[in-house]
Amino acid sequence: MTTRIAILFLIALFNVACLCSTGSGLTEEEVTQTHAPVNKQTNILIIGDSISRGYFMPVQESLDGKAEVTRSSTGLIPDEPEQWDALLGEMKWDVITFNWGLHELKQGTPEELKKRTTDYLKRLETAIVHLKKTNAKLIFVTTTPVPEPNKHKRLNTYVLSYNKGATALMREHAIAVCDQYAIIEPVHEKHEIPSDKPGLRDVHFKASGSAIMGDALAKAIVNELSDKE
Repeated sequence: MTTRIAILFLIALFNVACLCSTGSGLTEEEVTQTHAPVNKQTNILIIGDSISRGYFMPVQESLDGKAEVTRSSTGLIPDEPEQWDALLGEMKWDVITFNWGLHELKQGTPEELKKRTTDYLKRLETAIVHLKKTNAKLIFVTTTPVPEPNKHKRLNTYVLSYNKGATALMREHAIAVCDQYAIIEPVHEKHEIPSDKPGLRDVHFKASGSAIMGDALAKAIVNELSDKE
């Protein structure tokens, strides 16, 4: 009986391990999906970092009953095919919104800004190739402002440069843009999360700020769905 119990315990551990595996060698921090999609209705995928985590719920609430909204969390633009497989899954997406920005703002001097922006746009163009293969309507979401000085050591000049280049790139590819920078920048200070580091500010937002951005993105999604009909 003791041997049988031990065997059953090992089988249970194996099953749990299988359930927890991504099947691609990626860690949960690299690619995670929130709210598993279903095939019953319109399917929306939101790709982004911690900022998208904030506006994901407001978008989901706005589109409740109209679309199934899923979020894939990743801070950096994927490099490998298996990373793209994990990010996009097997769902047929109707609309995909995407942003890579804050984590792509690598440290550097103002003199390095031009080169880093060029590198970012090259990576973003590669991402567009992968995203277009889904045949979904695409919406690029601009990177939100970074107040200075901030505990994440990001420079807003980089955000402006990245957004300017990315917006131009989207125009070339006829991809819609939801300009979250322009939407939240005028009221950023009112809605930013207080930093836990004295003298430094935080790049993240209170629920009130996320709601503003979520409302704007939900409207952009509805607009794209209308065009698709």
